[in-house]
Amino acid sequence: MKTWAMAAAAASVAVAGAMATARSGAQEAVREPARPIAFIHATVIAMTDGPPLVDQTVVIEGGRITALGPSATVPVEVGSLVVSGRGKYLIPGLWDMHAHLPEDGQVRTLDFPLYLANGVTGVRNMWGDCAKVCAGRDSAGIAPPAAVVRGWKRDLAAGTLLGPRIVTAGNGLDGPHPFFPGALAVRDTAEAKAVVQKEKERGADFLKVIGAIPPDAYFVLLRTSRELGIPVAGHVPPGVSALDMSDSGQRSIEHLQGASTQCSAQLDSVMALRAARARDTTVAGRAALTRSITHLSVASFSEAACQPYFDRLKRNDTWQVPTLGVLRNIGRLNDPSSGRDPHLRYATRKTRWEWEPRNDPRFKDMSAEDFASLREQMGSALRIVGAMARAGVPLLAGSDTWNPAVYPGFGLHDELKIFVEAGLTPRAALESATVGPARFFGATDSLGTIAAGKVADLVLLDANPLEDIGNASRIRAVVVNGLLLTRADLDRMLRGAQSAARTH
Repeated sequence: MKTWAMAAAAASVAVAGAMATARSGAQEAVREPARPIAFIHATVIAMTDGPPLVDQTVVIEGGRITALGPSATVPVEVGSLVVSGRGKYLIPGLWDMHAHLPEDGQVRTLDFPLYLANGVTGVRNMWGDCAKVCAGRDSAGIAPPAAVVRGWKRDLAAGTLLGPRIVTAGNGLDGPHPFFPGALAVRDTAEAKAVVQKEKERGADFLKVIGAIPPDAYFVLLRTSRELGIPVAGHVPPGVSALDMSDSGQRSIEHLQGASTQCSAQLDSVMALRAARARDTTVAGRAALTRSITHLSVASFSEAACQPYFDRLKRNDTWQVPTLGVLRNIGRLNDPSSGRDPHLRYATRKTRWEWEPRNDPRFKDMSAEDFASLREQMGSALRIVGAMARAGVPLLAGSDTWNPAVYPGFGLHDELKIFVEAGLTPRAALESATVGPARFFGATDSLGTIAAGKVADLVLLDANPLEDIGNASRIRAVVVNGLLLTRADLDRMLRGAQSAARTH
């Protein structure tokens, strides 16, 4: 049976037997004779129980951590590549748990370098296939074919490509009338059974629900996925409650869908408005009802009302991936200052065009009142995430890359900062991108913490992220699968990504 853990640790550690350092700074690795790597005199934030470990040596060989202990007692082999960690902090590699990898050329030259330059050594790709030969509006940018994703994994394992580990969904699964090009329509229970089998055969690590799958078909899809051992993640279909979704075994819920309803002290009134919106066939009417739903949900928010929902999520081990940064960014799309983002140099001309609200079917008809409603929703989302953290609901950091102003790597750091703004401690925010993903995948034996025997995915920081989560972006070096990327390498990768953005 295929498991999350198998998928998460699939990138071969054999690559480190051939490489100890990278000299390209672009998308391809340059092979060198194997050398052990030793970080000495570092403060290690292992993400296990207990405080940071001061003045430690971490030795890496064959893609694994082979030793961890006080620098005074851990020997370093002659000929090792020694990296001073004095005054610096070593953390596990970061995971972006809601990423979107676009077409092949851009991923290799833009996305992968940006992820690694930001210390992101693993991504959960939320859409990794096309239902048929992709055609239509920018469909190649929505999801690469399965063969392309398999090619990335093969090249990463062979050491001919530098990039993060990939756990990938197959086709996006939608209802009878898919909104996004390339999504698979699931119209009934027979199609629900068939799609699970098909996606498993095509090599998907999990299934991604994105749209209005009929409730009876959705629950059959969940049951079939349990029988075949392939997890399900994604959105909450209309007509399905977040409570029933959790009880039925969906492993993660994206974008806090369903949470504002469950956290309302006026649940019946919110549900009545939702029913009215479902009956309304006019654009203006649905937009007005959406604003009313948001306003009532925000005004009637009650942390006490949330608790039965939170208890259910914890009992069922249903994880939340809030993607708060993208909600904030979309709410600002009608703000002229949003175009002054310094990271725009990493956006291709096509991406900038797509981010214009008039060019995106999701936003082109939105009014100033609609954008204001999204900003109101953002305030509520912060309160909900803070309440989730206090209640012990398991949270994962995900950026929703290539939505407006969400860049690979940078978007994850934005998300961690917003988690802290919502009320998480810096440590809890860091957990959501390190040991949290390892627990979610069932891969704590190899990922998520710093210990002997673990996969050598590490980030060396210039300052303590437990004091200020912004310090998680002050990166001095990255180790991905035992391969060391120095600050000079990372800077070359950023320059290469900027150049790639200009040419795509």
